[in-house]
Amino acid sequence: MPINYRFLEMSPSFEAQTKITQVKGKTARKIDLNNEAGFSENYNRVAVTGESIHFLAL
Repeated sequence: MPINYRFLEMSPSFEAQTKITQVKGKTARKIDLNNEAGFSENYNRVAVTGESIHFLAL
């Protein structure tokens, strides 16, 4: 299971929906996303399977 990941690209939609900005090039640990509900689980699934997923960030 992945323990960290790096944001390579950032869409305006992601920033608008999550209110998380200026993370391009940073790791999840650096911006402490692992404490956000669902983020780790969803991104880990993408990293392991390589498949796209859609989820709502509330």
